Amino acid sequence: MEFIKKRKRVLIVDDDVALCRSLQIQLNMEGYDVETAFDAASGLSRAFSSLPELIFLDFHLPDESGLEILPEMLLAMPGSRIIIVSGDTAAGMLVRRRYNNMVGYLQKPFELDELLRCADQYAVFQSCSTSS
Repeated sequence: MEFIKKRKRVLIVDDDVALCRSLQIQLNMEGYDVETAFDAASGLSRAFSSLPELIFLDFHLPDESGLEILPEMLLAMPGSRIIIVSGDTAAGMLVRRRYNNMVGYLQKPFELDELLRCADQYAVFQSCSTSS
């Protein structure tokens, strides 16, 4: 009997379109199914329709903060791993203080290998915090 490996679903919610496209290509090459959204409203809509296993959620979005939609995502998708992404170091401290180990944090700018490490580790709920 041959087993078919299921591709993991990832959602990237970030208003930087070029970054989203680049990460989508790289994660697809690593074996992930990737969707993108460029604001909070479309991010919530795509998250609820596709139920991704992993969500990279930008802290600063044009319509709402990623932190504002985070509780709704956590409640609706308890099996999803959510990683807040931001260049704001205060955002990282806030996420860690408020959500402890429930939510990961990835500091911008990041190297592609840091993001891939976070994607690979999501199932074990390890922190993706970087010291940058």
